[in-house]
Amino acid sequence: MIGDDRLKLAKSDLFGFSGEIVQVEGHIELPVLVGGPRCRAFAMVNFLVVRATSVYNAILGRPGQNLIRAVASAYHQKIKFITPNGVKEVKGNQPQSRECYAMALREKNASESLSIELLDLRDEAQVNEPVEDLIPVPLFEGDGEKVIQIGSSLDNSTRQNLTQFLRGNADVFAWAPADMPGIDPAVSTHRLGVDPTCRPVKQKMRHFALKRRQVIKEEVERLLRADFIREIQFSDWLASMVLGTYCYSVMPFGLNNAGATYQRLVNKLFEKQIGRNMEVYVDDMLVKT
Repeated sequence: MIGDDRLKLAKSDLFGFSGEIVQVEGHIELPVLVGGPRCRAFAMVNFLVVRATSVYNAILGRPGQNLIRAVASAYHQKIKFITPNGVKEVKGNQPQSRECYAMALREKNASESLSIELLDLRDEAQVNEPVEDLIPVPLFEGDGEKVIQIGSSLDNSTRQNLTQFLRGNADVFAWAPADMPGIDPAVSTHRLGVDPTCRPVKQKMRHFALKRRQVIKEEVERLLRADFIREIQFSDWLASMVLGTYCYSVMPFGLNNAGATYQRLVNKLFEKQIGRNMEVYVDDMLVKT
């Protein structure tokens, strides 16, 4: 049992998805040990303490996961993290998760639980309207395609300064694959665990209909212009396609574990912002002010 005397003063409260305020009693730093006897990770994690009924004792958020260098996959229901003795994997338990969720609903009043059937029955007048209208701003004069939007409630001085700033940094916006220069391999590189002693399996030539071949040709040309792929010659084990043989010069998301590599990349790029004014999960990024 942790006494209230160990809690430190918290500077702000928490806000739920629907805007409700959850008062924070304080925060406390506790040791967290994850893993088994041989492969385990240890970190001192700062927890916010709230007075609320829950089936969970604690929730380990993104800052805590970063401390143990963990990579989570909601799709696979797994978390992997690095330990002194190798990579450890923790698997989720879906039946137990459903049981915890059902238990939480039983402890609340039935009227407080979410009913999907009632979501579309709200009066239109009760639906929240946007805070403000948005004004389109072209990044380049005379180019009506490369347009961003800013808030209409900004005063003239702020609007002009923001527009000037965005136009001065227009190179950070990507409008086509060719606009993305890529990541320096020294920062992050994805490697395939291929055994060099194994002989590759020869694939048969694939035949496509005329319309599909035209689509493939256009896509290959687009990727070549963006330097995402390059032509190769593996005539000793791979039958050449009608349009040639190509390999990726960058990491496509279809590769196994590509998502984990990308997550490690964004964790490294935004290390100082994550948990402070930014949250990142793979390619979903939320910036807080």
